[in-house]
Amino acid sequence: MRKIILILVVCILYLNSFGQINREEYTFLAEEIPAETTTIHTNTNLLLAGEFLYYNVACLIKDKQTYSTISKIAYVELVGANETVIFKNKIKTDNSSAHGDFFIPTTIKTGHYKLISYTNWSKNNLTDSFGEVDLFIINPYSTEAQAVDDSEVQQNISKIIKADTLQLTKKQSISNNQLILNKSNFGKREKVSIEIEKGTLKKSNINSLSVRKVDFISTTHPDIQKTFQEDKASTYYLPELRGEIISGRLESTSDLKLGNITVYLSFPGENNIFKSTTTNTNGKFYFIVNENYNYAIINLQIEDKQDENFKIILDNKSFSHYNHLHFTDLKLEPNIKDWLEKESIFHQIENAYFSVKTDSILPVKSNISFYQPLETTFELDDYTRFKTVKETFTEIVKTAYISNKGSEHFFKVPDLININFNLDLNYLDPIILVDGLRILDNEMILNYSAYNIKNIQTVTGQYVYQSNIYNGIISFETLKNDFRLENKADFVRNIEFKNALLNKMYFQPDYSKDNNLIRIPDYRVQLLWIPDLKRNDEKKIDFYTSDVTGYYEVVLKSILPTGETEVKTTTFQVN
Repeated sequence: MRKIILILVVCILYLNSFGQINREEYTFLAEEIPAETTTIHTNTNLLLAGEFLYYNVACLIKDKQTYSTISKIAYVELVGANETVIFKNKIKTDNSSAHGDFFIPTTIKTGHYKLISYTNWSKNNLTDSFGEVDLFIINPYSTEAQAVDDSEVQQNISKIIKADTLQLTKKQSISNNQLILNKSNFGKREKVSIEIEKGTLKKSNINSLSVRKVDFISTTHPDIQKTFQEDKASTYYLPELRGEIISGRLESTSDLKLGNITVYLSFPGENNIFKSTTTNTNGKFYFIVNENYNYAIINLQIEDKQDENFKIILDNKSFSHYNHLHFTDLKLEPNIKDWLEKESIFHQIENAYFSVKTDSILPVKSNISFYQPLETTFELDDYTRFKTVKETFTEIVKTAYISNKGSEHFFKVPDLININFNLDLNYLDPIILVDGLRILDNEMILNYSAYNIKNIQTVTGQYVYQSNIYNGIISFETLKNDFRLENKADFVRNIEFKNALLNKMYFQPDYSKDNNLIRIPDYRVQLLWIPDLKRNDEKKIDFYTSDVTGYYEVVLKSILPTGETEVKTTTFQVN
């Protein structure tokens, strides 16, 4: 426990100075924090445009043969040749693992791709900085194929062909007596029960269960041995121990001092997040975000009398080891034509009925404002509404008021109970927020229609937040949570920011209960996907077959602490 506390203290000290660090600082941290790596596996390595890819990521301590709890965020990318990134997901880890999915769009080109996983900390490794798996994607709606501009691998070709025999299991698969089916042959839309033998999952904390149709299709992929020069990194990355790190720096256009300037970060909206920090002497700043948020336009702004003379520049967290990924051309043999046509029809029908077969987003905990539970709340619908904010403060909000000095207006939150306490700080202004956005120009909210405001919250007394002291807090919530700040040069910036994936409960039809599904076509080829099968889940698992006949494979994948993947399979037939 003392070592964990030391690691946190050391990282916090560095975060106060840097979002990214140099080699000397990384070397110091690496003596206390072990190297981390990831491994990733998927429900299949052959996909068509129009279906979902499912994946599971495990975080491991490099060379220690143990699971890692260092990083709270993992990153997954689907990458094509020539460093083409199809998508990038960030996912919160839980007990050393994370999982997600991605819909393969019809804009993608047929070709060989890589699905990679990494953490901010693992990117520092010279080797094993990421996990990878080969994916082969076919787009039956386009004749375009991905071009591989690599002279060293152009002679290597991956092929997708119709196989002579049905290969249901892999060589490394273990006996299927640990996956017990209630029978081996089923009809359409019939319930299947799988019982996982007790003790099967005892060696692993990270397990996934997939049930997917198998076909007489084989993928051949050459083993490419290609040398490369190791990256000589000039920038190293901190571990995201407590949540996602958002870091950057200020630049001055007038040779002003960069240190001790307040920077505000807001995720505006209903479930808003507000944070503040101060820059170090080099103008560096950082934020740690462990709250939940949706895809958002985040706002960054600085508080300085000469703010127009500064630029806000965010650090680049991009993956930089794409040169380690090797691709091949993908050739489709003519004998897969019938299979390809049939599969594409299945996916088209399923997508046509997507609205009635949607996955459920699991509820997430709402964010709590940093000042709660100290606030006094005025719900404006409980009162006679007034047109202006100034009238509203005069008639309704009794814990604060608006004063003016000439044409300039000020919000005040007097602490009448402790009026003689810290009199020297009474000149300080309160912190003003609207939907989580810091308001530095009071006229902006004074000119806002009070009819659009849902409630006003106030906190009385001097409030210390991060390194700043404020004389109270006033927070406005609008009815639609749609208040926004415009970009102002480079010192107020609105930036698109993608959220971490939210956990889902994947759709499963239950034909014994839901009569509405009887008339809906069911052409699923992926019958079941459970990405986070726990040790105590060694029980009977039920699901239903679809209208697609053929052989199906049950695959239980367990990622061991060593990083090895243990696979157990069994099969059944739908007639």
